[in-house]
Amino acid sequence: MTVPRADTKRKLKRDLLYFFMSPWRNREEVHAFADGLLHLGPTVVIGGLVRDLLLSGNRSFASDIDFVLHPESLPEFERSMLRMGAKTNRFGGFSLLLPNWKVEVWPLERTWAAVNGLVSLNGLSDLTKATFFNWDAILYDLSERELVSD
Repeated sequence: MTVPRADTKRKLKRDLLYFFMSPWRNREEVHAFADGLLHLGPTVVIGGLVRDLLLSGNRSFASDIDFVLHPESLPEFERSMLRMGAKTNRFGGFSLLLPNWKVEVWPLERTWAAVNGLVSLNGLSDLTKATFFNWDAILYDLSERELVSD
């Protein structure tokens, strides 16, 4: 994987922070949802949001948002998802339709790589070794507001 240059990393980090703090296109509901996940355990954003903000910026992003968390309690995480009306998706995570956004959430131990035994996932940063595509190997740590890449 090519490591993003420092200025590219700064721009991506700024764009991610803007995404979660901006009220534009009802993004405050994504921010509130992400804050709720942080109460259940460390949480990262992975996949399309990070890639698309890097490639196209905030204006054009309108897809779903993928989260992975390392829950302090898997049963409590599952109960929380079900209380919010989330449905189990075909990949072992949960899908939830917020009023204006679709989100998908996986506990670390049920990510595709963990379930299929491809990589030992001891922490969220190990996800950088568990993606099909290198652009998915960049995570955004919500509590630290930092990019994580291998």
